[in-house]
Amino acid sequence: MPTLREAGEALYGIHYVRPLAEALGVSERTMRYWHDGTREPPPGVWKEIASLCRAQGKRLTRLAETLDNID
Repeated sequence: MPTLREAGEALYGIHYVRPLAEALGVSERTMRYWHDGTREPPPGVWKEIASLCRAQGKRLTRLAETLDNID
């Protein structure tokens, strides 16, 4: 199973805590609890993260297609 760190870094890079927290509508402190394993994310969070990943994938695909057409 992917970790919160893997998903966060894939979406926002190594400094993912703040932007992922903002995207999920939670505090940075809550995100750090989840990251540290102090608390488990509530039901539905992984689906929200999956949705963010899909949206990012679509944006990257569109960008790649645009870049392909530059030459």
